[in-house]
Amino acid sequence: ATPLVVIPLLILSIFIPISIFYGYALRQALHNREGADDQRFNFLVEALEGVHTVKAFALEKFFERRYESLESSSTFENYRTTEATSKIFNNGAIFSHIMVAAIISYGAWCVLEGQVTTGGLIASLLLSGRMMQPVQKALGLWVRYQDYVLARVNLEQIFKAPQQNQIRTDREKLILPEGQVVLSDVDFKYKDSEQYLFKNLTLEIEKKDCILLSGVHGSGKTALLNMIAGTYPPSVGTIKIDGLDVDRYHPEDLVRYVGLIRTQPLIFRGTIRENMTAFGQIPEKYVQEVAAYLDVDKEVAKLSGGLDTFLSGDHTDSIPLGLKQRISIVRSLAPKPKIVIFDNADRSLDKNGYATIFSFLARLKGKATLILVSDDQNITNLANKRYVIQEQGISIETTENEKNVVTPYRELRL
Repeated sequence: ATPLVVIPLLILSIFIPISIFYGYALRQALHNREGADDQRFNFLVEALEGVHTVKAFALEKFFERRYESLESSSTFENYRTTEATSKIFNNGAIFSHIMVAAIISYGAWCVLEGQVTTGGLIASLLLSGRMMQPVQKALGLWVRYQDYVLARVNLEQIFKAPQQNQIRTDREKLILPEGQVVLSDVDFKYKDSEQYLFKNLTLEIEKKDCILLSGVHGSGKTALLNMIAGTYPPSVGTIKIDGLDVDRYHPEDLVRYVGLIRTQPLIFRGTIRENMTAFGQIPEKYVQEVAAYLDVDKEVAKLSGGLDTFLSGDHTDSIPLGLKQRISIVRSLAPKPKIVIFDNADRSLDKNGYATIFSFLARLKGKATLILVSDDQNITNLANKRYVIQEQGISIETTENEKNVVTPYRELRL
């Protein structure tokens, strides 16, 4: 039945590209469905978390309309996904019938012409039908493969996040915190970026120094602070805190050496007490001491739940943003770190909170190493050294009006 071989080869050569095209369309439909479902579930969870606030302001109807809109989008994307899946399987069934019809038609002509026997035609028909069975199974695997690809992409996004090396050391060998920071030949870039923020950066900050770090937006100020705090590991090079690589500190030990105060308050889902004590990891007596300095205890005492007031960590919390920032600062400073990193944390504070934090920073000067990033004139005046990140290097300024020096990263020694 040699002439009949042309039929399945021709049909398969058309069927395979069409199936691949529909497979990619299915992947896009799955991606859109996942995005719509995420929006719907996130909205539902946030609404349920703040259900008391919703009821207090009589916003039930508004939230219902919003949810219906999200549910409509989710339903439409589910329909698109089902439609794309059906097209793949229907496409396989159609081409299977086309193959049978084509072999019978062309085979009958070949039989009449004497090129193929009737038995050969029947055998070819049976074999072509069996050939489509593994093709149908391959289609099922192809559909499942689209789900796998999407899940893999999502996981890769999670794994791309900078990770801190959790290398535990013997805590008995740790020295008392002093506040010295040394960066040696550090290169850094984000994993999804091709451009290095820092290249061959060597920087030394002596204990009890108070420095100001400035630069244009996107120059790498926050990235540098996160590297010093141990949040981001450098791509190349070492960062040492009091003579020990920052990635060798246990997280519970590192907070006694470095306290990072972020621009936005970092609030975890739990009570105010749990947030300030890091869920019991920080002794409460240390927390109470810092809370008293920052007047957090007075503000919390005005709340009906006091220290047991529950926080969700999002915009549904009933306490003001400035108080949330001070709660976050208490958690960072309660372990009494010798290195305090201040990353524009005054932006979220109200007038009274700002005055309290500024007074506290002024009190810390000379007792701990302060690394400041701020646009506020009062806070910047606390620094006795100023480092400006530039494209080609770092400009060094001091309050003693020493001559400014601009040095390439590879040669920088401070």
